[in-house]
Amino acid sequence: METLAEYVNRVMNEKNIKALDVEARATELGHKITDTYVTNIMRGTNKNLSVEKLIALADGMDVDKVELFKVAAGIEESDEVWTVQSLTRVIQKIFKLKPAEIKRVKKILKID
Repeated sequence: METLAEYVNRVMNEKNIKALDVEARATELGHKITDTYVTNIMRGTNKNLSVEKLIALADGMDVDKVELFKVAAGIEESDEVWTVQSLTRVIQKIFKLKPAEIKRVKKILKID
């Protein structure tokens, strides 16, 4: 199973982008993540990322948010179809969120 650090390094290598590129792309889309923060994720030193940072990272790398969340949660890739409910359970598992916080995440992800 690929760790988040391995995933980020692989994708960034495949797309030939640097941490500064991720920061710039995320910033263009209204997110806040620094190149230093991205570098620390790549090194595996930032492990408990917030929902906002994962979204910023996904957008900065131009990858699917659900895919990135699954990697961060340590969930094996499968042919399973993800529903709002199953994604919500994964997010709750990763972040140990309260119901009010889950509503906020759903709003950020623009899901009902």
